[in-house]
Order: sequence, then C-alpha cells, then structure tokens
Amino acid sequence: MLATEIRQAIDQHQQTLYYQLKISMIDGQAREVEALTRWEHLKRGLLSPDQFIRLAEQIRLIRAFSCWVLQSALRQSKI
Repeated sequence: MLATEIRQAIDQHQQTLYYQLKISMIDGQAREVEALTRWEHLKRGLLSPDQFIRLAEQIRLIRAFSCWVLQSALRQSKI
C-alpha cells in the first residue's frame, strides 16, 4: 500500500525537511547543516526515513524523492 502512496506523497509535497546543525568537536563552531526528511503521511502520521526510503529505492522513486529534497532545501536556504 505504501508503494502507491509514495508517488502521491512526492507529487503532493507531503514531505518535510528538518535541519540539524553539525558542530565541530574541535572548536564548538557550527560547520554544516544536515537536512533530515520526514513523510507526513495522511493516515499514519509522521514517518521517518527508515519507514519509506528503502521502498522508494525498490520502486525506483528515490530519484524523484531526492530531487524534491534538494529543491526544497535550496529553496528554503534562500529565505
């Protein structure tokens, strides 16, 4: 069932990105930001990547999903 819903999730932008700072252990300065994706499933709630990434890879939708993540992160970084 999730397989058919993944395409809809990508098309309807049901994913969310959260950002996590990566801090240097040497000087304590923020050096990077990591984008963490979650799927806001309409019935199952917030799904973590371990619940859908492997399936997206198997049904060959990982590229579309990855493009959405990259485009969203770039768009949000302009704010």
